[in-house]
Amino acid sequence: MEVFRAALLPNDWRQEPPAPSLPQLGDAWVRAAASAMLAVPSTMIPEELNYLLNPKHADFAKITIQNPTDLTFDPRLVG
Repeated sequence: MEVFRAALLPNDWRQEPPAPSLPQLGDAWVRAAASAMLAVPSTMIPEELNYLLNPKHADFAKITIQNPTDLTFDPRLVG
């Protein structure tokens, strides 16, 4: 698994709309196919990580999702 830490991303990585360089980084990661999974900081909670899977990587078919859980929001946070 490869990790993109916030310090390696452009300064405006949390802006909306996203900087054009962000999809370019992701596209380059997919094309390189050096890892099957990429951890990236969440724009909502930068201390948390989101995980991207690379279908072009040779080990992609070996990836399994185990023990998934539902994502629930505190009702006070959603209108």
